[in-house]
Amino acid sequence: MDTRKWIKILTFCILCGVFGLVFAFPTDDTQRLRSEKEKLQQEIAQTNQLLQEVAAKKENTMGELRILQSQLSSRQELLNTIKKEITDLQSIISLKEDSLDLMRKDVKLLLDNYAQSVRYAYKTRKSYSNLSFVLSAANFNQAYKRLKYLQYINRQHKARVAAIEDKQAFIQQKVAELSEEKAAQEVLYADADKETDKIRTNKSRQDAIMSKLKKEEKTLKKEVAEKETAIRKLDAEIANIINAEMGKDANLAAAPSVALEKLSSSFSKNKGKLPWPVESGIVTGTFGKNKHPFLKNIFTTNNGVNIATAKGAQVKAIADGTVSSILFNPTFQSAVIVKHGEYFSVYTNLSKVYVARGDEVKIGNIIGEVYTDEAENKTEVHLEIWKGTKKLDPSTWIARR
Repeated sequence: MDTRKWIKILTFCILCGVFGLVFAFPTDDTQRLRSEKEKLQQEIAQTNQLLQEVAAKKENTMGELRILQSQLSSRQELLNTIKKEITDLQSIISLKEDSLDLMRKDVKLLLDNYAQSVRYAYKTRKSYSNLSFVLSAANFNQAYKRLKYLQYINRQHKARVAAIEDKQAFIQQKVAELSEEKAAQEVLYADADKETDKIRTNKSRQDAIMSKLKKEEKTLKKEVAEKETAIRKLDAEIANIINAEMGKDANLAAAPSVALEKLSSSFSKNKGKLPWPVESGIVTGTFGKNKHPFLKNIFTTNNGVNIATAKGAQVKAIADGTVSSILFNPTFQSAVIVKHGEYFSVYTNLSKVYVARGDEVKIGNIIGEVYTDEAENKTEVHLEIWKGTKKLDPSTWIARR
């Protein structure tokens, strides 16, 4: 082992309390990776359920493509997480092996020193016994000191033997733990291979869908153009409704509503912790300008997020508020706008609406049911969040799953 490696191990051991904490893994980073892996596995499980639903129709649709692309993204992220976990575990195993090597050398040094002292004691032994050594003292005081000396020698002998045995037992224990970690590493390698195979399978399915959709490119481009027009129309309607609500609030400026201020404060304080509008689902459309999942050089506008979910899923309010308006658009079906003080949440693509304008809703109250587009074979709810007339990215407001 080179000098730099020795210095690295010795420094690490000193910082960790001389060997004891060298084996105090897993680290916080390892725990974080495991937590991320569990979340990704849950996302993949959800996309599998959704894919089973759409695959039952045996059609190659944009709905299936979006879900498949979402799963591919999750699988690739999961594979990267597994690889990172493998790399971290390799570093840990390497460091532990080097530390064990150092401990073995330490034990060997103790054994050599102990053997040397035993040999010296044997060579310099007297012809008389320890008892004779004590009794041959000139006086009682000297005899007492000789006795104490012999007792001290005996204690030192036992302590050295015990220290060697303890270190040997410690090494055996850590060797066993190291074997378990190596076994865990092999499991991770197997998991990585499985995910690689699944990614390959998913990509093959994706290519098959895209090949089929290629024949419908003109129709898809027309649908995208029509949808963009519908988005602008709905956007204007929502803005008009919000402006009207803000106008009402402006008239109350001299005596601001405590309830409205409370709702605004509660909403803003829960940024990143607001519940999802559906019980389960995956994000298939992100906020802002997005590249079309299939058509080249085509971009679409998204004022919120699209969440693919199960057929018949119920849509719930993400915070306390008042229903400002209910709209209908053939492209986006029914839409519900809920006011939360100066904030507004918008839920579109609803097949059924269970609330009316002016209704007070609490967080988690059911406001409608998600619409299933049979033509595109997809069930998605669209969520938007506005602050006044400014559109916000819902993914930064709802809790991460």
